[in-house]
Amino acid sequence: MKIKIINTSVRFMLGFLLLISFAGNSQKPSFNANTIVNPYEGDFAYGTNPGYYGGYNNNATSDKLMGDLFAKGGFHSTRPALYDYFLEQYGTNIRIPEFKYFTETLGMKEMTLFVSGPSEEHRDTSTILCNGVRKRSKMFKNLYTPIWITGSDGKQTINPNNYYAAYVNKLVTVYGSYVKFYEVWNEPDFTSGPNPYKPAGAAGNWYDNGPNPCELDNMYSDMASYVRTLRITYEVVKSVDPSAFITTGGIGYESFLDYMMKSTDNPDGGKVTAAYPLKAGAYFDVLSYHMYPQYNLNKWDNKISGFTYSRHSDKAAQVVFEFKDKLQSVLARNGYNGATFPAKHYILTEVNIPRRTYTGKDWIGSDEAQSNFIIKTYIGSQKNEVRQMYTYCLGDKTTADKSLGSTDGMDLMGMYIDLNRATPATAQLSPGGIGAKTVSDFLYTYKYDAVKTAALALPATVDGGAFTKGAETRYVLWAKTATDLSEIASAPYIFPAGLGVKSITVRPSDNGVKPSSVLINGSAIVLTGTPAFITVNSSGVATPAISVTAGGDKIVTLPISNITLQSTVSNSIATSYIWTKKSGPAITLANETTQNLTVSNLTAGVYLFDITVKDGKGISASDQIQVNVVATANTQGPTPIPTISFKVTFPKVTNMNSWKDFASVTFYKSAVRVQVESTNPDAVASVDFTMGTTKSTDGWATLVGSAPTNYCFHNTYYSLEPGTYTVNLVVTDKKGIKTNSKAVFTIANENPTQARTEETNSTENSSILSENGPYSIYTLQGVLLTQGSGLFDANSNNLASGIYIIKTPEKSVKFSIEK
Repeated sequence: MKIKIINTSVRFMLGFLLLISFAGNSQKPSFNANTIVNPYEGDFAYGTNPGYYGGYNNNATSDKLMGDLFAKGGFHSTRPALYDYFLEQYGTNIRIPEFKYFTETLGMKEMTLFVSGPSEEHRDTSTILCNGVRKRSKMFKNLYTPIWITGSDGKQTINPNNYYAAYVNKLVTVYGSYVKFYEVWNEPDFTSGPNPYKPAGAAGNWYDNGPNPCELDNMYSDMASYVRTLRITYEVVKSVDPSAFITTGGIGYESFLDYMMKSTDNPDGGKVTAAYPLKAGAYFDVLSYHMYPQYNLNKWDNKISGFTYSRHSDKAAQVVFEFKDKLQSVLARNGYNGATFPAKHYILTEVNIPRRTYTGKDWIGSDEAQSNFIIKTYIGSQKNEVRQMYTYCLGDKTTADKSLGSTDGMDLMGMYIDLNRATPATAQLSPGGIGAKTVSDFLYTYKYDAVKTAALALPATVDGGAFTKGAETRYVLWAKTATDLSEIASAPYIFPAGLGVKSITVRPSDNGVKPSSVLINGSAIVLTGTPAFITVNSSGVATPAISVTAGGDKIVTLPISNITLQSTVSNSIATSYIWTKKSGPAITLANETTQNLTVSNLTAGVYLFDITVKDGKGISASDQIQVNVVATANTQGPTPIPTISFKVTFPKVTNMNSWKDFASVTFYKSAVRVQVESTNPDAVASVDFTMGTTKSTDGWATLVGSAPTNYCFHNTYYSLEPGTYTVNLVVTDKKGIKTNSKAVFTIANENPTQARTEETNSTENSSILSENGPYSIYTLQGVLLTQGSGLFDANSNNLASGIYIIKTPEKSVKFSIEK
């Protein structure tokens, strides 16, 4: 009770100070984060970092078009920067129109502003010697000039000679109404050395003596100067807006935080003295941290003298919050536990995984993994009381169809596809962006409900949560993934009888861009590794979800140049209709928002139309219809729709498709890539790969060979058990024409002989044909067939078609014979 009384009185004081501050009478606050941390009462904002994109920005006169991408992607907050050098060059008010547009027009809230970047005039001139090279400090000059000065009237004001304090004062007085979090210095602990990982007691560790300034690439200064920036930010911002939150820069190392919490802003090694009595914890309300889980999904195993891996979305999300728990342990050790001192809030200001694998790296990387990870981490953030989460970042920095080297690990984390080449009209959400939009559209303004989540009694194989707004509850649930490099998982779940669930409406993870739903009567569902977005009906068996059909595909023969397309709605009453032309030559449309669409001015070509309807509950359904317009009548019957020219292959790829029997499509490794090749790069729009009940869509193109002769779409299957598998393929061209095919292959059992010899195998089988000297020929099972010397001749050795191993004194090589 005593704590509540104290907090209430202080909060009243803060509100009073806020009124004074807007009147222009700022003065040094009489409180700090050791006495109060305001509760966070805003909505969880599904956010992303903006980034910079040359191509996209060249199409924009301001950042307003970037803001439109935020809104289109379902993002309700962002994390911009207003550097001192930028404001000095262009003026303090330069970004007011953009910030107003973000907040007032687009409704974005609770933005995080990261604060740093001194101008040349305001930058510290001191240097340090690092491995023989002079490094200039990146901090502000005059940090230790007094923050406050007292005028003859006894009032305190910001000292203009403390350049950092003056800069922060400009930010909060001009932009304070648009900003909630002030993040001090992006990644202050950024380093390329090994010392932050070392335990206490080890040489060079950060726990005992703190980081050497040479190790801090974003500061080139000591810990005390960073604590000084926290203190200045806290005092200046709180003097103007006591309701704002001061947050650390994105912390990446537990050891940095540990030493920071022991330090004051005393330039004499951060010691506690009468002049510097308070440590860093007194000067921030919120801990911001960064996490890229691809670095943390392996574990050394002494039994195999190597790493074991858990490269799947649930493990990736798990380590994000395990790191948060480690940071909380540091804060708790220093008294920030809600008892000795107020507990800190958390925001996660950079997080993501790549969606492609990279040369020389053993990271996670796939469309499904990234989309699932983003959804699961948005959910996990709210379950773990992380107040904001910002993905990195708004757009890709490269294309997914190029060879990805080990230095490109951050380039395919965008919510939009390659914004360096996109324009405002062509920007498309990436798979990760689609997942982010789906969860944001479904849950924004809903709050995580721990009580209702506990009532779900989720088994160990299922994760997710319940979210409420007023009397309504929504659920996001999934089967936990557990297999390395696989997003495949399955788990049955039944809502407890006490919840009275009669039916379930399930929306898929791409619902943000392709609205659809499935209604299940009853309370049971089979979950997969991809999150399902669920609402329930407890009042009785529900009517099936609305459905629509646009009718069968049509053929129109010129000179007839018009047609009426008629939709039919079932299972519900449609409250809205939207017809859209997806592809085809120019035409004239009428009645696009009615049940029947009128199309006129048709010319020869293939058209694709989409119809989307909604019922009174907001549930939607869609269908497509194709219209083929031909120039003359065909007395032989309907004009056939041309099929797409493509072929299905199993390409040789490093670490997969190894030990392949080319004659029978049998593999001796459990990772197989199925690839569709088309010689026309403008023809194919996407390829669906379906194995069993799992479908993957690849819309990414890979150029094969030195010239762009083949356009490839592929999907890779991992951890396959021995057996025969069928992958059903649907190839869709740019006109919407679909062609079906299939790929059948077998996984055979490996044996020790194969496993040993594969490491020394050459990938060039033709080199055997000119081999001199003695050789031996074995079957794959290690049975010796024959021996010889000189040139190897498959015919003279009278070998049947199959796969063999030839061993010479220098090497072992696998080869195949086809007759």
